Amino acid sequence: MDNRGIPPDDPYHRQQQQQQQHPDFLPSSNQQQQQLSPEEQRVLRECSRESFYRRSLPLSMLGAAAVVAAARRGVVTPHPNYGIAPKVMTDE
Repeated sequence: MDNRGIPPDDPYHRQQQQQQQHPDFLPSSNQQQQQLSPEEQRVLRECSRESFYRRSLPLSMLGAAAVVAAARRGVVTPHPNYGIAPKVMTDE
């Protein structure tokens, strides 16, 4: 047993040690947080913007077009007062 009373062959304890030694380990909220450099912040902003324009926006447009096409074929019925707009906006 180590000084905390945990046996060295405890699988949970071993897994925690491996996670903390892994380069992608993110500390929990009670541990010290690292500050990102301005270059890292710039890269994160760039990745976020790129993922929006290359993934989120095209998939949203595709989903909206699919709802409109389904409404025109009668698969999805428009709301009596608001029409198809709420269903297109929520991609139902």
